[in-house]
Amino acid sequence: MEFTIVTDISVKTLMSIVEKMESLGSTLSSIQYFRQESKKDAANVSETETHAQELLNDITNKVLSESLVFLNPHKVCQSLFNVLINILHDLNISYTDDLLIKFIFHSGFMIERCIRKEPLSYPKARGIINQYDQMYYIMEKNFEIISEIFNVTIPSSEMAMIMEIFLPYM
Repeated sequence: MEFTIVTDISVKTLMSIVEKMESLGSTLSSIQYFRQESKKDAANVSETETHAQELLNDITNKVLSESLVFLNPHKVCQSLFNVLINILHDLNISYTDDLLIKFIFHSGFMIERCIRKEPLSYPKARGIINQYDQMYYIMEKNFEIISEIFNVTIPSSEMAMIMEIFLPYM
């Protein structure tokens, strides 16, 4: 690992760099997670990440680019991928293509619904949130960056539907 010490950087420049990282969906948690995983088994993580990125590119280019109205499909996919990685880490769930596809599709369209202020209602939401309150906290924490990037409020009904995506993998 190579480091460079920068001595003459302003706070304004540093904040600009952080904002650009956040606009790409990068968080310190996701960067830290990838570092830890690469220390454990660099070849395996690299292979999984490469495969996931290829699948993500296919989803972006073949489906979401034609379906999303308000969002840049590349920005939303990369942001959501970083959130997914953090959620998987927090919930101690292994990556699967199936999970990636479900999460990206539902979350991408959920963001669009929230932009239009037309979120789905979900009668079972309160029960799911009460039953899996720790999971709800993890989801809320990880989706904060999405709320900031896309300037949306994600209601608990939508969050409960996202939680249901992960339940079979726990």
